[in-house]
Amino acid sequence: MTRYLHTMYRITDPERSRAFYEALGLKLRRESPIVRNGELEATNYFFGVPGQDEELELTFNHDGRTYDVTGPEALSLDAAAAIVSEAAGREVVYERETLEQARESRRPSGAPDWEIEGWVTSYAALDAGALERPSDTVQEILGRPPRSLADVLREHPERLDHLR
Repeated sequence: MTRYLHTMYRITDPERSRAFYEALGLKLRRESPIVRNGELEATNYFFGVPGQDEELELTFNHDGRTYDVTGPEALSLDAAAAIVSEAAGREVVYERETLEQARESRRPSGAPDWEIEGWVTSYAALDAGALERPSDTVQEILGRPPRSLADVLREHPERLDHLR
């Protein structure tokens, strides 16, 4: 079983984020305000699964900063499927669906309607090219260039085991 010790996500709406993670069964453990130069800069919210030590940290920046994080290349979903196909050694295709087809195909998952709507609108944004612009965020924050999807799949072929 894979376990994590700690992971962090930046959020833009603390109330909606809290509702989302609590719906997944995580419990809010504590809040921690970050004050710099006498001003509230951010608030960290720590969640965990009852009975487990691992924590999820949600960080809300009060100045509204967000980050556009992408890989080093512009990728459509068709291009991503082609890269996965090559790495997996078999054809993988991106199948376009209408929004209603996408909703109906996900209903059997048992997920609540709001979660299905989140998936569907995310896929629609991706299909419309929302992530086809590379950003320099990884380089700026980590001081190293981002890795391509092809490189990640070459370095971690086990991530494709379910396709073989």
